[in-house]
Amino acid sequence: MSGADRVLVTGVGMHTGHGDGGSTWAAIREGRSALTGEHAWTSVDAFVAAPSPDPAPTEFLADRKSIKYMGPSTQMAVLAAGRALRDAGLADEASDESSASARKATALFAATGPIAFDVEQALASVGHEAAADLVGHGREGLRRCHPLLPFKMLLNMPLGLISIVFGIKGTNLILYPGAEQGACAIRHAVRGIRQGRFQRALVGGSAQTLGLAPLLNLRRAGRLAASPAEAHPFSVRHAGWAPADQAAFLVLESEAEASRRRAPAYAVVDEIRTLGAGAVEQLWASLPKQPAHVLVSTGSLSAAEVEADRERAQAVWGRSGKLASADGLLGVAPAASFCLSTALACLAMRDGLLPGPLVEDGAAVPVKRALVSFHDEHAAAAAVLSEATR
Repeated sequence: MSGADRVLVTGVGMHTGHGDGGSTWAAIREGRSALTGEHAWTSVDAFVAAPSPDPAPTEFLADRKSIKYMGPSTQMAVLAAGRALRDAGLADEASDESSASARKATALFAATGPIAFDVEQALASVGHEAAADLVGHGREGLRRCHPLLPFKMLLNMPLGLISIVFGIKGTNLILYPGAEQGACAIRHAVRGIRQGRFQRALVGGSAQTLGLAPLLNLRRAGRLAASPAEAHPFSVRHAGWAPADQAAFLVLESEAEASRRRAPAYAVVDEIRTLGAGAVEQLWASLPKQPAHVLVSTGSLSAAEVEADRERAQAVWGRSGKLASADGLLGVAPAASFCLSTALACLAMRDGLLPGPLVEDGAAVPVKRALVSFHDEHAAAAAVLSEATR
């Protein structure tokens, strides 16, 4: 790959069950989990989850009133996007014409999950006897809801509000609701930068998984983990996910643009690929044969799937390599988790070390090259990252 083709990660921002990137990384290094069985949705089923702290992005809002249009997924998206821009040196005050101009030309690619909204508000709006009055609920329910509820439910609101808050007017796209869509967002950004259509992209995902529709979808699919052990990818009892509310965004730039700004880089995105259903073996066969130091996976549903990944790594690289995942500490938020795993791999490259609590055997791994992976019955995705040497 020539220098002109290199796409660098120059900014990382996130919001997880531990809060921002610094708090999340510190918790991971200490082995502290964000998973809990005590949350507002225990009445739906007995499962562990990773709720997030208050995601209100007030620190980035010139007009605090705009938050009334944001549901939790949108708030998390704006917050994580702002943190990524700030980390990349692009979130200075609006009076900074250089930063404002750079943001204006930035491309924006975002992913989000299934619609989630405040169902308690909707049910309460139709009166005390509403539970048995479905006809009345249909006739009067929406009319009695808060008038801004429909705005909060729109799946394009994370994209729109990020654009409005930060003045981003470049190429843009939002994808939903699958877990692979965060990887698709990164792929679109990398391809656009390599083709010279834009020099910089803000890309990421946000998902409010602790909502009625997302939870019922996971329950129906048998994906809810009943305990921390079931949610941990490297447990013999692994069987499902701990649903999470989380968001993660990255700033990607051409090497020329990063050099012009003198922006330090976390990593190089060497490859990013996504394929459809039943394509995981094809995807792995197409990956570069240069071994990665670690495979960072997300979204595995069983111990058997983890073992299959280990066998694929052995077949492709000639050795097993180390397996790692944040799912057992941070939970899974489809559409956000691939971006979050990529962001964590970038932090590990910055430090030169992936913390032991993320690794299958609990031992920290020196890392200069990492593979981020996701696959299920609908799609397969993989990103190869390497150390950003100049």
